[in-house]
Amino acid sequence: MGMSISKQDHKTTMPDKNLLKSFAQIAKSLPNAFFLLDGDGNICDINPPGCRILGMKKEQLVKQKLHDLVTSDKKQVDAWLLQWSRSGSPMPCSINIKKEDDEVLACLASGSVLRPKTEDAPALLLLRVQLKKVLNQGFATLNEKITLLQREVNERKTIESALRKSEEQVRLLLDSSEEIIYGIDLKGHCTFANLACLKMLGYDELSELLGQNMHTLIHHSLPDGSAYPAEACAIFKAHHTGESTHCDTEVFWRRDGSNFPVTYNAYPIFQDKVIQGTVVTAIDITEQKEVQDALDRSNEALYRAQEIAHIGSWDWNIVTGELAWSDEIYRIFGLTRQQFPATYEAFLNTIHPDDKEAVAKAVDAAVADVDAGYSIEHRIIRPDGEERIVHEHGIVYWDGNHKAIRMIGAVHDITELKQNEHAINQLNEELEERVEARTAELKRTQSELAQKEKMASLGDLVAGVAHEINTPVGIGVTASSHLAEQLESYQERYDNNTLTRGDFEKLLSTAIESTQMVSHNLKRAASLIHSFKQIAVDQSSDERRSFFIHDYIKEMMWSLHPKLKNTPFEVEINCPENIYIYSYPGVFSQIITNFVVNSLVHGFAGATSGKITMNISQDANNFIFNYRDDGKGIKKEALKRVFDPFFTTRRGSGGSGLGMNIVYNLVTQKLGGTIVCSSSSGEGAIFEISVPFNLLKNIPS
Repeated sequence: MGMSISKQDHKTTMPDKNLLKSFAQIAKSLPNAFFLLDGDGNICDINPPGCRILGMKKEQLVKQKLHDLVTSDKKQVDAWLLQWSRSGSPMPCSINIKKEDDEVLACLASGSVLRPKTEDAPALLLLRVQLKKVLNQGFATLNEKITLLQREVNERKTIESALRKSEEQVRLLLDSSEEIIYGIDLKGHCTFANLACLKMLGYDELSELLGQNMHTLIHHSLPDGSAYPAEACAIFKAHHTGESTHCDTEVFWRRDGSNFPVTYNAYPIFQDKVIQGTVVTAIDITEQKEVQDALDRSNEALYRAQEIAHIGSWDWNIVTGELAWSDEIYRIFGLTRQQFPATYEAFLNTIHPDDKEAVAKAVDAAVADVDAGYSIEHRIIRPDGEERIVHEHGIVYWDGNHKAIRMIGAVHDITELKQNEHAINQLNEELEERVEARTAELKRTQSELAQKEKMASLGDLVAGVAHEINTPVGIGVTASSHLAEQLESYQERYDNNTLTRGDFEKLLSTAIESTQMVSHNLKRAASLIHSFKQIAVDQSSDERRSFFIHDYIKEMMWSLHPKLKNTPFEVEINCPENIYIYSYPGVFSQIITNFVVNSLVHGFAGATSGKITMNISQDANNFIFNYRDDGKGIKKEALKRVFDPFFTTRRGSGGSGLGMNIVYNLVTQKLGGTIVCSSSSGEGAIFEISVPFNLLKNIPS
């Protein structure tokens, strides 16, 4: 033929799938036969009227050369193809085409350029074919030829317009995505990019990315700043292996030199089973990384707190028998993970023989009765023969058929506490024997001291934030140590017969003051631990229970204390103490947490003062929870979408846009209530939740 292309170019002669799809949708509705040809005259597609004229199926014609179907002067046909591809002129020519049954048809054909030839791809031609016998004796006059040309031009414009519209729709689809989407050719050069890609990478115009090597531009270095060779890149591998790849451990680099962590997928683009390039989709995972880092820090804090308090946690799957211990329990029991097969039976084997039956009965009672609970003190025997005393407390979880399926609990090593208690009891017994004139007040004091020490052994069941309980525990230890020193001093005086009545009265005063100090601080620590434990249990379960909303909110604020204590912001809670409901405490915990965190992150961003107010009330039919802050407020355009999923005013700064949507779903679906938000810029935000009381009073008997 008059036109030729190289073997490499021939691989790209077929148009992409979108172009083929657009041609098929448009050309099928036209009455005349239309062929889509490449620059060599190969048939890329043909509409139904064309198939009917030739009496052949589309599959028989695609990839054939027009040259092979023509019986007239083939060189002349090649010349026409060359002229159409160069000039775009739709001037018609006469050609004879042979049908499948060898019948020869006299036709009039005219072609025009649909896509000009480029460095990377040949021209694409749109060929229109009409039977001469239908054309009123071959267009005898010039006016008829002009009319035909005009019609062809109009049809060509219709197809080109539809193709442009299809491309615009693809562009709109790409730009509506919040994910980074871009394409690269075989050399790694950018062929397209959506708006999210431009914004997240800090570029203003698409022209700044097109033709650029994307690896060199945005993927050149690893998170630590070291060079990242393209050959080691997952995108490069997809590019050359023909298989999609995924990675979530790397970063993309912005125009200003900063970077952000991403999770991305790379999909190779095929045409005629030949890789033409790669499409990359990526998501900014800054927020997920921050959440994971916070979770890791939280787990580390929990690990350290358990270690300091000598409290370990366990999780027993009653159905499968599997038992999971925290590291602190292994330390308490003197075992390693290799030594312990992690089953309930193996746990029973660690218990002192004299206590094993009592523990087994307590466990059986807990899993047989919803109201029984599990709380017991017992001895264990370590592999080296040492005996330790522990206190265990557990909570049982039930399925819909009231069958126990899981028990979660804690183990507290109280050996030293018991030893101290025993030593004090022994000292009291000795003092009773040697002091015949002991008064009833002294006996009462001794009894109270023993009781307080016993109560102390039941405290500290939940591993909360270590520094929150260090102070009261430390004060109690100091007070008890001081009392022990005083008792030793007075013991010496007694043994030396130098103990006076005044000395004994001072001993009583010191004992009372020390025990009161120990009692006060142990109660304070127990209250903190109870609050942390209850909130943690509620948030990890989906159970309903009865509770006073006033007391629960106070416990909630203890759990949020680490977030608030180093801020200049105030919290005011106005709630009657007698509102008693049966509902999902974990839901209220999550709602309040989201509200408070939202105020800290959004409402009070950059503020040096602020106030959060929670007002809880009830009327004849509804429970009403009103939450407000006096922060920045919400702009009018954002207020309409405040509960929409994925809507955030901090896109690109870690905001996921899911917090308020989660709150909305919890209120409307879990609680069956309603929630409304009112605000204006600079005047804070107000959220009001209303739940019908008939959904909160179904308290089981």
